Amino acid sequence: MVTCMRWIRLSLCFGLVVTCLGQSEKNVVWTFETKGKIFSHPVVEKGYLLFGSDDGNVYCLDTKSGKKRWSYETRGAIRSEPVVVKDKVFVKSGNDVFALKVSNGELAWRAFDGSEMVKKPIDPWDYHSGSAGVWNNTVIFGFENGTVQGFDGGSGQVTFQFQAEKSAPVKSGLLVKGNRLYFGDWNGIVYGYDLAKKKLVWSQATYEEKPYGTFGSIVGGFATHGENLYMGLRNPEMPVLNRETGAFTWRFKEKGGGWISGDPLVYEGILYVGGSDNHDMSAFDPVTGEREWAFRFLNNCFSKPLVVGDNLIFTTGDAYNVYGSHVGYGYLYAINRHTGKLVNFEYFGGNTYTSPVQSSGLIFLGNEDGRMLAIDLERFLNSAANLKEKGYNSVQLKAVEPKPFVDEVTFSYSVAHPSKLNMVITDLSDETVATLVSGSVETGDHSVKWDGQNSSGEVVADGYYFIKMTSGISVFKQLVQKKANQESK
Repeated sequence: MVTCMRWIRLSLCFGLVVTCLGQSEKNVVWTFETKGKIFSHPVVEKGYLLFGSDDGNVYCLDTKSGKKRWSYETRGAIRSEPVVVKDKVFVKSGNDVFALKVSNGELAWRAFDGSEMVKKPIDPWDYHSGSAGVWNNTVIFGFENGTVQGFDGGSGQVTFQFQAEKSAPVKSGLLVKGNRLYFGDWNGIVYGYDLAKKKLVWSQATYEEKPYGTFGSIVGGFATHGENLYMGLRNPEMPVLNRETGAFTWRFKEKGGGWISGDPLVYEGILYVGGSDNHDMSAFDPVTGEREWAFRFLNNCFSKPLVVGDNLIFTTGDAYNVYGSHVGYGYLYAINRHTGKLVNFEYFGGNTYTSPVQSSGLIFLGNEDGRMLAIDLERFLNSAANLKEKGYNSVQLKAVEPKPFVDEVTFSYSVAHPSKLNMVITDLSDETVATLVSGSVETGDHSVKWDGQNSSGEVVADGYYFIKMTSGISVFKQLVQKKANQESK
């Protein structure tokens, strides 16, 4: 069932959250519904679309019609990107590795590393399990117990095994260049491993101090250009390493903070990489590290961009919907890859953390709402962006004081042009708690107070809430905390 209008939300960690109302899904050619969230990056192979779901199934769809050709049920959620080698597709589910026949989904072999089945993510932002590496006829996977194992593609026999330092989980993508394997671990260490000699060549820590618990993990994929190695990670500082020695070549630090968490792409001499709370898709000179442009998007990027002609296409999702029960809100973006100027953006459902792929004039993306969608590429690229109609950045929340608050909090905001404004307090599942403003507001700076009461005049419980400001089709949100007065206890 296709919905006509939806809500879109942009989240910053304990900071600004922007929400916009989406337009109808006029560019959707077909949808396929699973019974779980989709974090597995899809792949296209000979007219098949292959991906995994949190419902435990590997799916194979016809790319043109979206009809299911086959599915295979595993023991747990599948968040790894399928890898196709010859006539088999390889996926990981927990600590199981499955080799399935691409043509009909029959099991060729299954390997289990002997450790306890992984049933839950490491933390709420543990979205993906990186793609496997392929070397000759060996398929290589990383595991949460810190092992990296190579499996014979024909038999499933383990051909080699390596253990990360302190048995840190290996959730990054695995990149093979020649005989060298590159990957990273949950503690922020990058490894260069010689597959032919079966020995570690180098390892490099990407940070010195860990300011908070979710910091530093290598969670994205890798890319190379010349002697340089690029990666996506939970760090506002992106290190670039010499892939032969592991030495630092250059670093880029996002001044405003925010993980540079997207999978990097090098195309025609330009490095493209997206981030989380920095909300930027950036283009760099891959040799010097000079940033050529940055495009500010809504939400957070945990995917790899796709080049189509002069366009750079990528997805985003609301990383902070983990506070509530909602599946979140995601976008598909197209920008000019030479200038960083917006071409179009649309909303298609829940959080979209999968990397977009294309085939036969269609773009495919998986959503946290459990749907795999096929988007008409030409219609999407040629549709007007209509920024004013969509309300992009029309209302700005300037300040929330104090943070946290005990009895009363003041919200300061600005309006770019006369607008009808609806300002409400919501809980973490986006349910309205209290209405603060409803009506026309003139251009300029404004402020409004909330006394910590709901619409019935009852004082709400201590905890986290959102201030949500809706003007036309634009909504701006920020997380606020109500806290007990410690002095009164």
